[in-house]
Amino acid sequence: MSFSTYPTLFWYWREWKGIAERLGVYQNMLFLGHVNSFQIRDLYKVCDVNLFLPINQSWGFTPFEALCADKISIVSDDCGASEVLSKEEIGLVCQPTSEDLAENILKVHEKSAFYKEAATMGHRYVSKHLTWERYSEAFLMVVRKVTEPSQRIVVEEGAGGERIP
Repeated sequence: MSFSTYPTLFWYWREWKGIAERLGVYQNMLFLGHVNSFQIRDLYKVCDVNLFLPINQSWGFTPFEALCADKISIVSDDCGASEVLSKEEIGLVCQPTSEDLAENILKVHEKSAFYKEAATMGHRYVSKHLTWERYSEAFLMVVRKVTEPSQRIVVEEGAGGERIP
């Protein structure tokens, strides 16, 4: 992925960099651009907490990748992953606001041993439940169900040749 392929990424990168400079925190941040899978793995290993705060995202694998590196995530309540992380108690869920995010970062900092254990539990959860085998089994079950004769939709032609379900 490159800025030439996704020009809006360059706009965001430039905007975020400018904000960090104005706030005086630029020296504490890394703006990496595209990173490969080995770099991502290394970044998960050295981070204290993973932040995943999308707005209106159906799922999101990032928090589960972080769990595989035994790192806890703070996620937006507006992504599908929040349901699993909350239910299994393997992540923190917050409103995508700076106040709520800061509060949850402090929780992770103040109760680091507790959240380290939650991340370890999360790693076990991902290893057991989010596998290609489980995905394939669930997908095949759906395919079998919708292809059963009792589930088929019969389409008839109307008087004008239109198809009527």
